[in-house]
Amino acid sequence: MTRAMRYTSDVHRSAPFLVLATLAVGCHLIGGTNEFIVGDGGGGSDTATTTSTGLGGASSASSSSSSASTGVGGQAPECTKIADCTDAATCQFAQCIGNECSYPTSPRGTECLIAPPATTGVCSDSGLCVECIESSDCPNLGDTCEPNNTCKANHCENMFEDTNMGETGVDCGGPCPACPNGQGCNDASDCQTLFCSTSKVCSNCTDPDSCGVGFYCSQLDNECKPKEGNGSPCAADYVCASDCCFGVICGFSSQC
Repeated sequence: MTRAMRYTSDVHRSAPFLVLATLAVGCHLIGGTNEFIVGDGGGGSDTATTTSTGLGGASSASSSSSSASTGVGGQAPECTKIADCTDAATCQFAQCIGNECSYPTSPRGTECLIAPPATTGVCSDSGLCVECIESSDCPNLGDTCEPNNTCKANHCENMFEDTNMGETGVDCGGPCPACPNGQGCNDASDCQTLFCSTSKVCSNCTDPDSCGVGFYCSQLDNECKPKEGNGSPCAADYVCASDCCFGVICGFSSQC
């Protein structure tokens, strides 16, 4: 009897330890399943948030993909097709590469438009639209391409004054190069000095206002020059398109 009571007492005495062991085992099992659920309440919340951000990662990846399709910093791409690139100069062609526009120089000889006077030309090696590169670029058979990339008609070098072809002097004026002083002219463009006298002869201009509209007579070489725009250096009012030389700079007419 005494032994039985002692056994029971031992069982009861060890029961708390069994409960603790069971709890420990239970915690371990729960931890094995998802150990982040067990522990400090605050830590569990943090970890749960971290676990849920796994789904957020997919959302982040989606956002990154969207950014890539809309350009740097989420901005719209500069282009998605060549038609979006519209800033090409006369002798450039457009490209759309990596959602960005670029404008390489057009190949030599590409047809272009000279403006003014809006005539057809060709692209030079330097990317300029010129009248010709070779004589074959000129409109008429027998024309020659001069070193300054302009066409010279055959009749402009035959040592005759071909008035029927528009010449105002010998091989000059009209469709030919401008005439030197002493040759005939119909207007200022026929003369190298841009001055055609009242007697229809190319000569030097005489006074500041003797040139045509938009031009002035330079007192340095007595040739007509285009008037200067605002901000350009000047020595007199007549040099400026505004007719106002404010100090030594062309200004607005209201400043004079």
